[in-house]
Amino acid sequence: MYSLPSHIHTSISRPNNSNKDPRQFVPPTGQQWTSHSHLLSNHANKFHPIKSTSHLWSIVTEPKFAIGQRCILIQTPGGNVLWDCVTLLDQGTKDLIREKGRLEAIVISHPHYYTTHLEWAREFGCPVYLAREDEGWCQRPDTQGLRKFIDGTTEEIVPGVTAIKTGGHFPVRDTFEYDPLCLKQS
Repeated sequence: MYSLPSHIHTSISRPNNSNKDPRQFVPPTGQQWTSHSHLLSNHANKFHPIKSTSHLWSIVTEPKFAIGQRCILIQTPGGNVLWDCVTLLDQGTKDLIREKGRLEAIVISHPHYYTTHLEWAREFGCPVYLAREDEGWCQRPDTQGLRKFIDGTTEEIVPGVTAIKTGGHFPVRDTFEYDPLCLKQS
């Protein structure tokens, strides 16, 4: 099941090369669509510290939605970074992220996380970084200039957090490296 922001009611086409990708899966019953407002009515995001740290948080939507995406909030003294996005942006998530400090940037590892990335960027007033090679997967215009495309193989997002382009699930996948000494100390 896929979600569109509640204000979008248009037909969405896939990039020209997507119908040639054997990894694309459509269930026998066909694709199903929902709205963000419907998702808000029966799902919520949950937050879990990663390992025993207080500066890395996993955010997941429950019950599981779509392919079960997760995102990671990285806290640093130079500002916080959200690695990937889940579709659902609920009030509890907005509150937690603001409680943890200013969100300086969002980095999307690959197109499965594109659904509501512009809504997240608008909500927190920050840029969202994507690999230039994945630009064709963007389905909506960015009228506010929130998308920042990474052209090189690495990009420092904030001091101590670097996006690195690697191969993987898509021809380009952004991974990250962080310096544990640059993370916020509790």
